[in-house]
Amino acid sequence: MKFYTKQVQNAVYCSRWNDIGHKDKIVGNIHTTNSINNIVLSKYLVDADVFNDKYCTSCKHLYICGGGCASKRLTEIDKPKKRSYHIFKNHLPELLDLHYENI
Repeated sequence: MKFYTKQVQNAVYCSRWNDIGHKDKIVGNIHTTNSINNIVLSKYLVDADVFNDKYCTSCKHLYICGGGCASKRLTEIDKPKKRSYHIFKNHLPELLDLHYENI
């Protein structure tokens, strides 16, 4: 799972840079351990899991792209074709050729 946190002004976020500053996206605070927002955290740990996404699990590129951006998957769960995917998805043959040329 592609998951990381960012800390800005003591707030910890789990997702993309676009979420910074949105209070509803804060997972916790770096100075207090009892301030974890389990609802937001579980949303990114469970709901954003690529293996819970039917579109991703049926895609032959799943193990190359890893499902793309978890935050995008959450916000566009009902619009899988609108998501931005890893560069491998649409350019795999060209990228493999480039890789083999550089070996």
